[in-house]
Amino acid sequence: MPIGTDPEKPLLSAEDAYDVAGYIKSLPRPGHPGRDKDFPDSEFRPADYPVPEYFGEDKKSLERAK
Repeated sequence: MPIGTDPEKPLLSAEDAYDVAGYIKSLPRPGHPGRDKDFPDSEFRPADYPVPEYFGEDKKSLERAK
């Protein structure tokens, strides 16, 4: 929440906070070049981290991974 707030003095109601979170989550995630190098060791890469280069031409699997 915004700086200067705490559970005793919230600036947003719980409903407002959920609305903000929902809006942010609805925005498209930007891709960036070289994303495949973020986690080069697949053992440490989160299971839900889709990297387009790893899916090749299999668009269906890439969308499922997203």
